[in-house]
Amino acid sequence: MVRKHSGLFLLVLLITSTLLAQTYEDALKPFQYLNPTAGYSFIFGDHALLAKDVTSLFSNPANLGLAEKTSLLVSFQNNRMYQYSTSSVGGKEKSGKSEYKNFGGIGFLYNVPVYRGTLALGIAYMPVAVYDNLFVAQGLYKITSSTDTVFNEYNLQETGLLNSLSIGFSVEFRKNLFVGYSINFYNGYRIHDFEREEVDTLDFFEHHYYMDSENIEPEYRGRNITLGLTYVYTPFLYGFRLSTPIRLKTEETSQIEYKTVYDTGDEESDTWEYNLNYEITYPVEFSTALGFKTSAFELALNATFHNWNMIKFNSDIIDIGEDGDTLSIDPEINSNIHSLLKQTLDVSFGAVYHIGRKIELMFGYRIIQKPYRDLGKDYSSINEISTGIKYSIGELSLFIAYKFVSTKELIYQETFGTLTDQRLQRHRINITTSLAL
Repeated sequence: MVRKHSGLFLLVLLITSTLLAQTYEDALKPFQYLNPTAGYSFIFGDHALLAKDVTSLFSNPANLGLAEKTSLLVSFQNNRMYQYSTSSVGGKEKSGKSEYKNFGGIGFLYNVPVYRGTLALGIAYMPVAVYDNLFVAQGLYKITSSTDTVFNEYNLQETGLLNSLSIGFSVEFRKNLFVGYSINFYNGYRIHDFEREEVDTLDFFEHHYYMDSENIEPEYRGRNITLGLTYVYTPFLYGFRLSTPIRLKTEETSQIEYKTVYDTGDEESDTWEYNLNYEITYPVEFSTALGFKTSAFELALNATFHNWNMIKFNSDIIDIGEDGDTLSIDPEINSNIHSLLKQTLDVSFGAVYHIGRKIELMFGYRIIQKPYRDLGKDYSSINEISTGIKYSIGELSLFIAYKFVSTKELIYQETFGTLTDQRLQRHRINITTSLAL
């Protein structure tokens, strides 16, 4: 005889962990994969040496001094995402797809005429994070604690942008030594929609059917400062960037709903709606790069260090303990952040090949380590491959670039304890025009 497990006990665990885990995820997600979506930075990301246009305000403002001309930049982007999931007991692979477009940014770089050295000023408004996730599953999934299976169907989709208004400058402090400064003002939003249904087909638990849905919509406001240094010692280049802590004030509206049907036919359901205000702070981040440049080639290797486990969550949100006392949730959230996240190092490589004066061929590769502890090797990283071409006609330059992002996820569903293997692919196309003035 199969032992039936208490549905109420599991339900209480699920609701508690959902609320706290989602807040913990909210503290992390705004800061993941920060990267301008225009011009050189679309391809080279955090590269301190190869982003030589106004988008370097975010990646390394010192590089403004390497731009030779005053210019105006405008960018657009198309995003297409594919997701594939496989049941742990086999069967047909389930897939999902989403597609959307977004404004890639606008910026102006002014090369100030000076008697000696270089002085460049820049201003840009651009997305620096694109929040897009898609997970779909349907089929029979094995319960991790037994050989039995349950039917599982769920759909999670996230969309949103974090935009930055960046204002800064670069000055040639000494010959071939450029220092830069920018202040970044952030605003953005994220929409998290999740629906799940699970059916206990083999009557393993005391509840036969479970459904829940989440709609979580945070809005962000904040600012920080970026400092950069670039040194040119022909044919070598060295770059360094330091970003001060990003503090985001967050207003979140949420609705969580669940329904449980027990073997007896009894039903239990509830809905929570709430508005939350809290502040999340991402700590100091720095990157360093080494490059090599000739008249035909530019090569660079970049490393970026992240302190994910030092993110701080601060709020007035309280929870009611078993004894009726009111407790702040901040200590538990910050404890989860510190214990469940880790420090990571992202490594990227970039190359530019010049064909005459009109054409540049560009390539970038980046491997991003996920911030979570105890992930299996197959699920611990994200791979990005970017290619692009820049073609100049007189004072007008056209960038056309493509980025492919791939990763694998292992999704755990708490109600019955099932695992879903996911593959996620993102395809991004960016078109940027730059006019030298």
